[in-house]
Amino acid sequence: MTKRTNAQINSDIMRIVRASETSCTYKEIEEKTGLSYQMIKTSLSSNLSVSKQVQKTLKENKEFKGNMKNYVMDTSIVGIENFRNIIEKICNFKSKIILTSITISELDKINKTNPSEEVRSNARYILNLALNNPNSFKTVLINESLECPDDCIVEYCNINKQYVILLTADKAMALKARMRDIETKYFEISSLRTLLLSYQKDDKLFINALNTRSQLIYVYSNGIEYKNGDVELSIGDDVFIATRKREYISFIHFRIKNTNARNNVESIFHSRICNELDINHLPNSLYKYFIKDFMSFSNN
Repeated sequence: MTKRTNAQINSDIMRIVRASETSCTYKEIEEKTGLSYQMIKTSLSSNLSVSKQVQKTLKENKEFKGNMKNYVMDTSIVGIENFRNIIEKICNFKSKIILTSITISELDKINKTNPSEEVRSNARYILNLALNNPNSFKTVLINESLECPDDCIVEYCNINKQYVILLTADKAMALKARMRDIETKYFEISSLRTLLLSYQKDDKLFINALNTRSQLIYVYSNGIEYKNGDVELSIGDDVFIATRKREYISFIHFRIKNTNARNNVESIFHSRICNELDINHLPNSLYKYFIKDFMSFSNN
């Protein structure tokens, strides 16, 4: 057999990754890619991080496919890494995702008020998906009389524990559910977020520091303020973003934790600014200066 070039191996790796998203075994990957088991293992051996990811994906797919139960979704999972991939896997393997009346209300609130664009986007994604895919989703009106909304969802799962699995990223909720012998899949939420306005070029991370009436971006690096043009980002840099909404200004302070394309920032502070009093209540003078700069610029 002719030895494959590096370009061919890289191309095969991409095919293997795509095939793994809907597979449970390497045999299924063989069938979907036309590659032999040996070729698959040889390709993956050249990239250990991808190899581990493929193994993890196959394991998760096997778990989802093996379950004949439906999945009750707690709102907390919209903040987890690979949220959409997990939802798609459940839909691919014919289980239904159950959205309770409480979850739907919370998703709507997240879509309107959460400071993270990534989390808001995930909330919109699941609401739209549920609306347009009734065969994959079930919406249920549950008892909402308990003081804690999470307890209402746990109680619904308890009544239907033979038929459902709870998906949550809330530690207390997971423990309460397991205390009642409810099958529960718990997800860790990373403290890192993706700076959606950033981009990579030559393995470096950049952001365009904007000055518009609807949005302002400043970067602070080693005590220097950057507020115009493309700025290369380094670990430890601070990024301030102000966005004008209909009734308020959204302000968020990110800190660069790495220069990867995803999961590259930590949220340090966020606030909704409605009036001068809100500006005065900001915890430091740099925040106040930045917001006043934005208001001055956007009102001109």
